[in-house]
Amino acid sequence: MKYRAFIHLPELQAYREGIGEEQFWRTIRWLELEPETLAVAPVFPGAISGIEQLTRLGQVAYYTARHCWFDEEKSVGMQKATYGWLASHAFPQADRVVFCENVAAKRRSLSAMGYKSLEERYNWRSQRQQVVCVQSRSAMWHVRRYTSKRPVL
Repeated sequence: MKYRAFIHLPELQAYREGIGEEQFWRTIRWLELEPETLAVAPVFPGAISGIEQLTRLGQVAYYTARHCWFDEEKSVGMQKATYGWLASHAFPQADRVVFCENVAAKRRSLSAMGYKSLEERYNWRSQRQQVVCVQSRSAMWHVRRYTSKRPVL
């Protein structure tokens, strides 16, 4: 079943009306992080070849905020699913994953290496920042390239 068809199921719409918009989308985001969901996530067209090109310039690492603060077993499942997904799709250097506690910790980690987010780099307004964050969540991976000098995305 496709994502849109799932979201529009009558049962989900009734659930949505019962708990409200904010809680509904919070629940959906958690469903997206279930290990079973992560394991079958699609690969974006060109993602693997793009990463392969980056590996010609240096090492890559995948930064993610896949962590469940209230359930360590789920966090371990997310990690296994992430490693498995990267390996099953033959992503280069699939063992180089950095799991951060949350998005803020991921940003701090990248910032400490000199990474600037698109929002910081281009000083985009809040509307654009929200779009970037949503796209980033959808991508389910971040790529980081290391060189002998300053790290560059």
